[in-house]
Amino acid sequence: MANELESGLIALASGKLALDVLGPSAKLAGKELKEYTAAGLARLRHLWTKAEQRRRALRLRHRNLSPRVLPALLRSSSAGDDEVMQAYFSGVLCSSFSTAGRDDRAVGFIRLIEGLSTYALRAHCIIYSSVALQQNHKMSDVRKWLMLGRGITVAFDDRQFRKRMRFIRGEDQQAMLDHAFVSLSSNDLCMQGLHPSVKVADKTQYRWMHLTLRGAELYCWANGFGQKGVTEFFADRKVSDEVRAVALKPAKLELGLVNYMTD
Repeated sequence: MANELESGLIALASGKLALDVLGPSAKLAGKELKEYTAAGLARLRHLWTKAEQRRRALRLRHRNLSPRVLPALLRSSSAGDDEVMQAYFSGVLCSSFSTAGRDDRAVGFIRLIEGLSTYALRAHCIIYSSVALQQNHKMSDVRKWLMLGRGITVAFDDRQFRKRMRFIRGEDQQAMLDHAFVSLSSNDLCMQGLHPSVKVADKTQYRWMHLTLRGAELYCWANGFGQKGVTEFFADRKVSDEVRAVALKPAKLELGLVNYMTD
């Protein structure tokens, strides 16, 4: 088993996949890879494959990484099997590529993702992908208001939002949603979201929340186009299939910080 694992590490560190994804930074992987288990190695290989797919989809040319990024990524990226989390880590890897290999901003985003539960991360993905993929006449105003700090309010049908969260039988959905929005709020990734309001006409519950620049910035980094800044959130960029799959059509998208009270 030891020989098999060692062979796998050597193959991954020196193989075409690592070279394609990491380029000149592949040589930095050697020491970190030695500490990986077979399961961790399999997850890492999956992550690097997805990173290469994102790099090609976005037509990224630069492959240099800061020496600080790779160790942080290797320690964190194998922590879970959740598809959204893996998509976020692979997106951060793409966003980390730079011309000189000095840009180490990804380290903070890696730690941020690692500190979020799968529930909070999926909620973040639902919220921001749903807005980013609504490329219509409103987006120019959304950009202006969010960049100026005036705020953006988005509301979702609560039942649809819960479906996108993919709860399993036996989970306390309300407790998980409370946790997700408290966590997002404490990290300045999204404000509000805790208390749905009821529309009198059809008794439909809507969950509303306010976007933040920090939340939009994480979305950009997690989708591979973080290098150019938070304005890429409004640029109608390609996203991964995992991210696109959780998007919803917002029930409302309004300029400003609107608070919907229960009728």
